[in-house]
Amino acid sequence: GTQGLNLGLNCMSIGTVCHELTHVFGLLHVQSRFDRNKYIDIDFNNTFNGEKHNYDIEPADKTTFHDIPYELGSNMHTFHKDLARDPTKPAFYAKPAYKMYQEGMKGRIPTFYDILGV
Repeated sequence: GTQGLNLGLNCMSIGTVCHELTHVFGLLHVQSRFDRNKYIDIDFNNTFNGEKHNYDIEPADKTTFHDIPYELGSNMHTFHKDLARDPTKPAFYAKPAYKMYQEGMKGRIPTFYDILGV
């Protein structure tokens, strides 16, 4: 079958096109992984009500990650301020052990593991 990809005028950056195209190939948002709570904490008080579904966790028995590790820099990881009600503060934070990756969340282009997942 065919799979369409519709991009709005504000979705023409390389990173966004890669992100949406990777969805077409079947990848989910990294922050939806069942193991995400080991890596990030969500601040639901700083998240728009209509965007909270972006942080739903997919059940482990419904997803396959092919032993690909959780990757904060993945193009399939939402940037920590993208869905924030107050964009001066993150909507989620890397756990202390991963704090060094806070500003690098959501890479501009697909990473090795993004491509491996496809």
